Amino acid sequence: LAAPQIHESVRLFVAVVEDVDSEDSARDPIALINPEITIVGTEVIQDWEGCLSIPSLSEPVTRPWSIEIRYFDQELVRRQKVFSGTTARMIQHEYDHTEGILYIDYLNPVARKLAVSKLNRIRRGQIKTGYLMRFFR
Repeated sequence: LAAPQIHESVRLFVAVVEDVDSEDSARDPIALINPEITIVGTEVIQDWEGCLSIPSLSEPVTRPWSIEIRYFDQELVRRQKVFSGTTARMIQHEYDHTEGILYIDYLNPVARKLAVSKLNRIRRGQIKTGYLMRFFR
């Protein structure tokens, strides 16, 4: 979840990732403060994405398979890690929120036009969610 999704204008998101540096590969939440993607892999993969900010809509999005990201953690220690696969996709998705980008911004014009009616229903509050939308409006 990225801070801009709850109307906080800070460059921060929290993610649950598998810590490949840990012996037990625990899945712990980490905070990524002032993140900066420093390296983007050349291999890309297309997969479906959705978002809490755009309920009940998902579309295929092409993203790099791996990234390297530099950030401060919750203890304000500078970190730099490489993520790949689904974790890299999720990190990129949340990072985009800190940049003011939504996954629908990556859609081609035809796909975006087809999504407009559903986006309008979301805007009018006609889409029901399992979470409070007041935080996302």
